[in-house]
Amino acid sequence: MSMTDSEARSKCPGGQEYCNDCPRFMDDCDGDEDMIKSTFTVMNQTDGIPAAPYPFDTREEAEKFCIEFRQRFYKQGYYFTHRMERISPDAIVLEIVEM
Repeated sequence: MSMTDSEARSKCPGGQEYCNDCPRFMDDCDGDEDMIKSTFTVMNQTDGIPAAPYPFDTREEAEKFCIEFRQRFYKQGYYFTHRMERISPDAIVLEIVEM
């Protein structure tokens, strides 16, 4: 007896069913909607590394971090890239990524 595609997607290799609302198995799911809530991280695309050491709960928090990140370099007048180039803090490419 073969499963349909939707049946195959709703079961893990061990046979447990996945919850339709979150990434947990049905047996472990308590209906906690926080499991499906998005978080945001900030990537420093100038250097190809994460700019923030932790995720943000909202896009607004991530945007605030981007402003504060650049402000750290205004006093000295430049940002030193991984290629040892001095660039304006306004030229730092920061990308907010939804996770």
